[in-house]
Amino acid sequence: MILGYQVQDQQGNHWANRPSFEILTEQTALKELMESRNNSASACWNIIAITEGDIEEPTFENHLAATLDQYKAIGVSSAHLTLDDYNALEILGHDEDCGMVMGRDTGWLIKLYDMPENNLGYEGMSDTFHKILVDAVEAGYRLVEFDTSAAVHDEFKVMQSE
Repeated sequence: MILGYQVQDQQGNHWANRPSFEILTEQTALKELMESRNNSASACWNIIAITEGDIEEPTFENHLAATLDQYKAIGVSSAHLTLDDYNALEILGHDEDCGMVMGRDTGWLIKLYDMPENNLGYEGMSDTFHKILVDAVEAGYRLVEFDTSAAVHDEFKVMQSE
């Protein structure tokens, strides 16, 4: 798992004299990479991904970046859902016993289980709905946001126009 990033040159020097144990957020690392390239034409600066175990006692630019309880989310157009999918999600999204689906004004958030096959338990849902969930888990996502303004993905059927 990537914990964060550092900006280093080929000799392992850190941009802006940052300490070797400090881990940056992606946003800060990208900003510093651009600064390094604009201000130091002679050196070749790169972003280095820092993974768990790379640094013995790291400090984090942002303490929330250090949490291992993170979810990668993907937005998917609700145009990929059938009318039956809509109706079922509307019920699940407001069911207090269903902790995996949350209804919103513009769609639904669906929390995913680690194992792709564990996301197939939504009876009566379309094959496309299940394929989206399985493909999302396999791509490393843990949350799908079905939304009216999210991206339409060519690899999935469009069931209805928005």
